[in-house]
Amino acid sequence: ENESLIKKVISETASLLKAKTVSLMLKDSEGSFVIKHALGLSNEVIKNTRVRPGEGIAGWVAEEGKPILVRDVRKIKRGKTSNTNYTSDSLLCAPLMIKGAVTGILNVTNRDGGGSFNERDLFLLTILGNHAAIAIENARLYGAISENYFNTIKALVNAVEAKDNWTKDHSE
Repeated sequence: ENESLIKKVISETASLLKAKTVSLMLKDSEGSFVIKHALGLSNEVIKNTRVRPGEGIAGWVAEEGKPILVRDVRKIKRGKTSNTNYTSDSLLCAPLMIKGAVTGILNVTNRDGGGSFNERDLFLLTILGNHAAIAIENARLYGAISENYFNTIKALVNAVEAKDNWTKDHSE
């Protein structure tokens, strides 16, 4: 993943939604979601947060593939959701989807100046999430293509050098 792209998504989301806390989670190799970058969260929370589909609010979004607006976190009694994890009453959470599958989650809490998020904010976050998912996937694909080109060139160099010991390692 392109770290500068993820940081840009976080900063633009915070600016657009006037939020103090934003995190972007991506699916890891085990199918859980981990925070790749965040604004307004401690390094400990970033490092130790791991969400499985169906667990808590972000897990629900991952499982359902639908965004959610929670106006009052205290009223939620869902599975293993622990309300002590939230320092805000209101939050937004939107999936990042590629080809119908949830590949990430964009979380927003702590509105700057207080107050609750609304349906307009959820709509904006959903659009942001869609664009972020496409940009992150394109960056991943570009990286894979670059690596394949480089490996192809290395293979050609090795083939040329294998024929002549005198020029061995010159191309490298």
